[in-house]
Amino acid sequence: MDKNHIKDYALTTVVVPIDADPLKKYEEAQVKAKCMILDGIKDHVIPHIVEKDTAREMWEALTTLYEGTFVQRKMLLESQLRQFQMQKGEEISPFLLMLQRIHDQLTFVGATPDGEFMIKTALNAVTEDRETFVQSIFGRASLPSWEEMWAALWQEEIRRLTKAGSSNKGVRIKEEEEEDATLTLAGQQGQRKRKEEDISKVICFRCGEMGHFAT
Repeated sequence: MDKNHIKDYALTTVVVPIDADPLKKYEEAQVKAKCMILDGIKDHVIPHIVEKDTAREMWEALTTLYEGTFVQRKMLLESQLRQFQMQKGEEISPFLLMLQRIHDQLTFVGATPDGEFMIKTALNAVTEDRETFVQSIFGRASLPSWEEMWAALWQEEIRRLTKAGSSNKGVRIKEEEEEDATLTLAGQQGQRKRKEEDISKVICFRCGEMGHFAT
């Protein structure tokens, strides 16, 4: 609109000229402004403004429409944020990304959440097995920033994964030791069996029969 010098026709109320030449220029500018507005919106929005007489009326109708949409969107997002919960077994990455997405969408509709509110929402939303971490944050003299909270949650997740990995390694070692012991026992039993099989061919020097020997 700035290029065509017709921005004022959409944003302000332009007085309709009386003289023929200025009136012709006014009407041409109105048509251009209205066409540009219609070209810039989606098809489902057109019925809301197409009957308006001037570009200014179109613009006001769009403003009212989108303000109403933003209010509804804001209410929906705030409800999602209040009800937001981490699912059992969920990793920290999708949890934080979804939380940040809701934050960014609220910012887009002009309702940026307070940093402290975001921190408390995140801490209250994590699963119960992270309660020790949650209490350590709430126990600080002052709450961290949202960025610091994000980093702290990631560090906690790394610590948990490292601990889980060590625990799993210990279980694997124990299982391997038990398996080795089982194989050793089986080997010893096999050796005893082979010995029993071996003496079946032995001839007793006293009676001359096979399968045993004199002691």
